[in-house]
Amino acid sequence: MHVLGIDIGGTKIAMGLVDEAGRVHEKKVFASKAHLGRESMLRRIVEQIRSIDHKVGVDVLGIGFPGTVMGKQAVILESVNVPGWQGVALKDLFQEQVGKEVFVENDANAAALGEWMVGAGQGTQDFVYLTISTGIGAGILSQGKLITGVQGYAGELGHTILQKDGPRCRCGNHGCWEALASGPAMARSARVSLEQDKSSLMRIKKNFGAKDVFIAYEAHDQLATEIVEKAAAWSGLGLYNLIRTLNPERIAIGGGVGLGSARFVEKIKETVLLYARSPLLMPEIVPAHLKDEAGIIGSACVARYGLGYFPQGVKLL
Repeated sequence: MHVLGIDIGGTKIAMGLVDEAGRVHEKKVFASKAHLGRESMLRRIVEQIRSIDHKVGVDVLGIGFPGTVMGKQAVILESVNVPGWQGVALKDLFQEQVGKEVFVENDANAAALGEWMVGAGQGTQDFVYLTISTGIGAGILSQGKLITGVQGYAGELGHTILQKDGPRCRCGNHGCWEALASGPAMARSARVSLEQDKSSLMRIKKNFGAKDVFIAYEAHDQLATEIVEKAAAWSGLGLYNLIRTLNPERIAIGGGVGLGSARFVEKIKETVLLYARSPLLMPEIVPAHLKDEAGIIGSACVARYGLGYFPQGVKLL
């Protein structure tokens, strides 16, 4: 069976055929050009799907989309990074365009399914994939079932509130996990601190971001260490709350920030253990495995999951 995974993002779209072992074939990556509108994006995505289908044949499509995806018809309720898709029934739209069966999930859920089937979550039934990047979100599997909620926004951990009256979040609330520990939150904290601290290795420049903070952190810069470890402490608190709520067997941490440093993940684990008080209450907390191809692989796994394919050893209760 030829499964095509399509990862739709705000800056780029990536797609490829993914085999049962998670290997990617016929990979294509191109700019989203979201500013040109939905019809332009759709036309270019469909062109690339047809190109791959003409060359090798495609049986089913899995799509990961950066927004809130509701119900079996995959209606887009919200999408900040790819505007103009609100209210669109994505499943029906693509099935009409390409004449193939289509399955859709939001991008965090897609990545979670990918890690669960062929990555860091293999062998588990209760698994959480946490992504820390521009935003913070999660995909949750409980007893082998993806938890999406009534309207599709289960796992939006970035907008759980960890600090009352904390920094304002882009959602309008204050003290959200995302406002305290995401990549932009770290970069913002560094910019403010560098106005007073001239001894740091960090220097404000065009496109200064979390990557620059992590470079300084790996060089043991004092200010960068304070910023990263404070963010790790907030993420540790958020994860502890999640663990007490869901009791997962394993948590995989991914995303551009989550995979920015092995030391960062270890600091998160230290904070979780501090609150848990006992290693007996700790799930495994590991780095995600799929990294750069998580989007394509995860999207393909959305289709496999939709068709009823499950990792070996998983028993649905």
